[in-house]
Amino acid sequence: MSYIELPNVPPRSLVTSESTVPIHFAHIAHDGGQVDIPPAQHIAFILGLSADIPFRSDFGDGWSEIHYRSGDMFLVPDDTAICVECGGACTALHAVMPVEPVASYLEEDGHDPKAALTPLYGSIFYDDGVRSTILRMWRQALRGDHHDALLHDALLEAFLSSLLANADTRPIRLSNKLTDAELGRITEYCVEYLDDELRVERLGRLVGMSEAHFTRSFRRTTGESPYQFVLRLRLSQACELLVHPEVPIAEIAYSCGFSSQSHLTDLFRARIGVSPAQYRFDLLGV
Repeated sequence: MSYIELPNVPPRSLVTSESTVPIHFAHIAHDGGQVDIPPAQHIAFILGLSADIPFRSDFGDGWSEIHYRSGDMFLVPDDTAICVECGGACTALHAVMPVEPVASYLEEDGHDPKAALTPLYGSIFYDDGVRSTILRMWRQALRGDHHDALLHDALLEAFLSSLLANADTRPIRLSNKLTDAELGRITEYCVEYLDDELRVERLGRLVGMSEAHFTRSFRRTTGESPYQFVLRLRLSQACELLVHPEVPIAEIAYSCGFSSQSHLTDLFRARIGVSPAQYRFDLLGV
């Protein structure tokens, strides 16, 4: 279940990052059940460290339900009471930031301190840049390294900039799933360019998502990774072409996006149980 390699620290350990905006970190283990978070004069960033559970949250506007996984994150605004229900055990990193220093930082950077992060409040999202930066800040705090103020502030800037980029450009999806139309668009594109080098980054751009966000949304929608999905399409296409005895297997391999006949043969045997040549022979006797 674990997605993030955890430092060797006990749950509920509390440390502070000495940056322009002090961030108080807590590594917390939840056993499941309901958790009520009272309103406070701080903004809380919560990152799932080890999680694969049903999850419900209410930020004052009704319950929303998702499946919460490691790497998922959300922001809790100040002066807001929320309630969450965890459908099982999980661990999370809580990063708590006082409101006034955050607001001052955003204002000095040319952002409206009251509205800049609003699109992220109450929504589950995923961003690899935010995740890696906050984990690095946490590790710095765990080591007690308070001497390099420039490094702390650089990490803080990277963290807040990544949050702002999410708030400005990315549609937030409470369900974290692709719509039927988006999945159809992805499928049509993959079929059309099956013989080409399909990249996750390009597929994500088709539906306006980053590579990491798209990969997670795709898996939640289909139950498989983009790689597994494309491989299934390629093998299915190869099976259709193998019924034509006049088409060489090497040509089939290239037309389906495999790098060589041996590449096709290895994956075909691993997934279907026989080689392409044996598959053709079993069907056609040739």
